[in-house]
Amino acid sequence: MPEWAKELRDDLQRGLTTVRSDISAVRADLTTIMVGTRADIMARIDRLQNDLTQHKDEGEVTFGAAAGATREIRNLRRHVDALDEQMAAMMRMVQRLNRRDEGEGAN
Repeated sequence: MPEWAKELRDDLQRGLTTVRSDISAVRADLTTIMVGTRADIMARIDRLQNDLTQHKDEGEVTFGAAAGATREIRNLRRHVDALDEQMAAMMRMVQRLNRRDEGEGAN
């Protein structure tokens, strides 16, 4: 094999190693973000549940308060749906990176 071909092969292998390392770093970052986002969502849901429980226990849930709680729940659902879409997009991104990484590893 000519020397220039060996150098080209070595350069490509180093580049592939760098790309794989970058993909691993992005994957780790996305995983951290998703875990943190899920924890934030669950904490928010818990706080809202505790607020609703407190209102119920205090006997202050009048018709107007119930309507307000319903609005809060609808708003929370919209926020959860939006975060769910973001997490799904991140998962698709990770899956694409995995497929690309696996495809490059096979070559």
